Amino acid sequence: MADGVITTPSHNSPADGGIKYIPPHGGPAGATTTGAIEGIANEFRKAGLAGVRRIPYERALSKSANRLSCQGSRCWTSKQAVSGIGGSA
Repeated sequence: MADGVITTPSHNSPADGGIKYIPPHGGPAGATTTGAIEGIANEFRKAGLAGVRRIPYERALSKSANRLSCQGSRCWTSKQAVSGIGGSA
């Protein structure tokens, strides 16, 4: 099991986008956890994002991310969609 962070798109302005944190149990994060994350994020924003570590986009994708293609409730990795590895999507 692992934690997860999802960058969420929004139908509103870019300033209204956000993230979702998924704890190891897979369910929603509780109010205490989300409040702590929000507080830390707001401190970074107030500081002009000073202290936020960054890595190049290409490195992030090559080392630690899986792209998922989703249609309705069915999701598969790009590799599965192209080659069929892992069974049917």
